[in-house]
Amino acid sequence: MDEKECERRGGVFNRITGKCKLPESPREESIDEQTEITSFKQRVKEIAEKEWKFFKRGEKKEHEEGFWQRVGDYWREGVGRNDRDGRDDYRWSAAFVSWVMKKAEAGDKFKYSSRHSVYIQDAIRKRENNDPDGAFKGYRLNEVAPQIGDLVCFSSGEDRGKVEYDATRDSEYRSHCDIVVATTPEQIEVIGGNVKQSVYKKTLKLDSQGHLIDTSQLWFVVIKNLL
Repeated sequence: MDEKECERRGGVFNRITGKCKLPESPREESIDEQTEITSFKQRVKEIAEKEWKFFKRGEKKEHEEGFWQRVGDYWREGVGRNDRDGRDDYRWSAAFVSWVMKKAEAGDKFKYSSRHSVYIQDAIRKRENNDPDGAFKGYRLNEVAPQIGDLVCFSSGEDRGKVEYDATRDSEYRSHCDIVVATTPEQIEVIGGNVKQSVYKKTLKLDSQGHLIDTSQLWFVVIKNLL
C-alpha cells in the first residue's frame, strides 16, 4: 500500500519501513464462523453445477451449436446485453457470475456487471465501510476461508500481477472470479464461465486454516456471500 492510499484510509505511513498502520476497524462478526449453507448459497451452488453439467463438464465449447445460445442467455439475462453470445470474442465470465446470482434470486444485493472489477470493488467497499446491509463483502486471502456460494478472484490479462486487494478502488482492471461449489479441509472446488471456452470446474488448494493458497493464478480477494 502506498502513502496516498494509506492516508486515504486514515492510516499513518512510515516512510522508513514503507508500511502503513491502519486504524482499528469496528468489530465485525467472525466471518469464518458463518459456515451455514443457506438456501441462497445452495441455489448458487446448484445453478453453477447445473451449467457445468450442461456444458458436459467443460467438454462443450462456447461456439458450438446449442451452447453459443446459452452464452447469449448469460449476457441477456445476467447483464442486459442482447447483442452478444458465444460466437463472438467478448469475455463472458462476469456475465456468467451475474446470471447465476440473478437466477439464485440475489435481487438488488449483487452488483451485476459484465466486468468482475465492478462487483469486486463494490464488495470491498462494503466490507471496509462495515456496511450492515452488504450481502457480499470482499476480504484478503489470509482473512477468511472460502465457503460454498462465495467467489474467489484473480487478476488476469494485461493486469495480471498488477492488482492487489489494497489497490482496487474506483478503477477498471482485467480479472476473473469463480464460484465456490464444494469444500474440504484441504481444498475447494470452483466453477467459472469462459474458462477453456466453457463452463469449467477446478480444484484449488487451501492451507491448514482453510485460506486459499493456490498458485495457479494470482488470487487477491475472497468475496463472502452473506445471504
